[in-house]
Amino acid sequence: MLLADLLAVIYEFLEDRITRVQLEDWIVPRLHMLFADPDSSAADLAATVELGLSELSEGVIDEEEFRSQLRNAVRRYVTVHEH
Repeated sequence: MLLADLLAVIYEFLEDRITRVQLEDWIVPRLHMLFADPDSSAADLAATVELGLSELSEGVIDEEEFRSQLRNAVRRYVTVHEH
């Protein structure tokens, strides 16, 4: 369920239905649940989001690069789990 929720929130961000701040506000209080199984797909995606948000806030990447990273992460996840 958390994975589906995380994917849904990422898609909302990628489709400009929520802001970066709203994405961060959603994920931060759920990190302990998302990382409960560190080998899970939910933990992997959550780590990608958290790293991207951190790099974005530090000016290492811009928002377009962050969005690209998220699109690639979602694409990898969907590709791996469809087969």
